[in-house]
Amino acid sequence: SLKIGQMTFHPGIFGFRGTAFSIEPGAHIENVEVAARPRMRIRGRVVFADGTPLANEQIRYNVQRRDFDGSGSGSSSGGVETDNAGYFVKYVDEPGFYTVEVNFRGLSAKSDPLSLKAGQRYDDLVLTFNSDPIPIEQLLLGDKEVWMENPENGHSYKRVHCQSWEDAQAKAIAEDAHLVAINDEAEQQWLVETFGTQPSWIGLTDLKTEGEWQWTSGEPVTYTNWTPHKPITARTGDEDYAFMGLSAKGEWRSVGPKSPEWRMPRTAILEKIKSPAPKTPAKKE
Repeated sequence: SLKIGQMTFHPGIFGFRGTAFSIEPGAHIENVEVAARPRMRIRGRVVFADGTPLANEQIRYNVQRRDFDGSGSGSSSGGVETDNAGYFVKYVDEPGFYTVEVNFRGLSAKSDPLSLKAGQRYDDLVLTFNSDPIPIEQLLLGDKEVWMENPENGHSYKRVHCQSWEDAQAKAIAEDAHLVAINDEAEQQWLVETFGTQPSWIGLTDLKTEGEWQWTSGEPVTYTNWTPHKPITARTGDEDYAFMGLSAKGEWRSVGPKSPEWRMPRTAILEKIKSPAPKTPAKKE
């Protein structure tokens, strides 16, 4: 609430999230008190069957709510990252019965209905996957850690697990390849159809000259597929690298160490031009 003089404003009445008031020109406001109270929330922990926490990973959640008297319901969904002990927090605004479901790389867990009264917090939720911990490489790569040829251009592509963009670049060099350079819409579509839409590093960077994006392969930039939801001009610090994924079209995002999405890419796509088969010398008659 907000107290001004003898009048107290209570935000939230009539469905509003805040309260607006006017101040006449030249007027002075003194003795303003702002009272805050903890928001209602559900704090959950995601673990595997053996109790190992799902630490520092991006998960999807779906929260279903039903009023105590059954008169109404609601739902919300989105993404959130667990902390190093597997915990995440979802803030809610209304009392009722809640059911929480989380999903991660094909695994899912769902809670029994829990009761949350007005102003209450529920901090003891544990969501358990029916699986022992799975090596991250297996979760991320599946059966795609092999070279696959694009019949349209004859180039070969491979998805690898990596810890960072620099690690991805090092692995590309070790494979005598380069991080993928996407030159047209057809190549982009083939990559999405072949490798899916999980976040993966690509070889686009403006590390050398700010604002001048270049492929690490040295190829000219003839095609781009930036996401419209995050204009390349809306940057958080130096965002010198790019990854594809998240959307159905595998749109690209520019990121840097200070970006919220910096830790999302855990794989990279490598590319190399397939060497022509050696010709067999013609036999002399």
